[in-house]
Amino acid sequence: MLSIFDLFKKNEYVLSPEISGHLTQDGQAFANRDVYLEGGFLKHRYNDKTKTNLNGYFHFDPMIHSQWLKKSPLNQAYSYIGIYILIENEKTYLWESILGYEQPFNFIKNNLNNLNCNIRTPDYLYYFKNPVVPNGVDLMLLSRCEIKGYKRREKYESI
Repeated sequence: MLSIFDLFKKNEYVLSPEISGHLTQDGQAFANRDVYLEGGFLKHRYNDKTKTNLNGYFHFDPMIHSQWLKKSPLNQAYSYIGIYILIENEKTYLWESILGYEQPFNFIKNNLNNLNCNIRTPDYLYYFKNPVVPNGVDLMLLSRCEIKGYKRREKYESI
């Protein structure tokens, strides 16, 4: 039953779950480095920044978008997550995904809660079974981190 108070409640969309990661370069902790988080939902964009500690660990709280109106069921919502560092003023992505969801899929949560990344590792495209559409197109993300639970991966070759 819809309550009158539900009309005054904001709808929350989790763009990214809590993120905990470890950043290394050739086995050595990548200490005191800025790590950036970008998030997007519909036309809204969000940015956050943290720093690795002396052991190369970093953390982000969940990134949440709130709005008064529910998104239209006819409007396909894509949630974007980008995690990157700057090397010589160039973005080096650790993770990048654009997927249609209002709450992150389990494979996103499971990987982002313990992300291990060596910045020297090449980028891979990771493919996951579609959790929404049976026999649907696999979901894909780009990462240079250790990723779990994927169906297959292939080395990313930029154009």
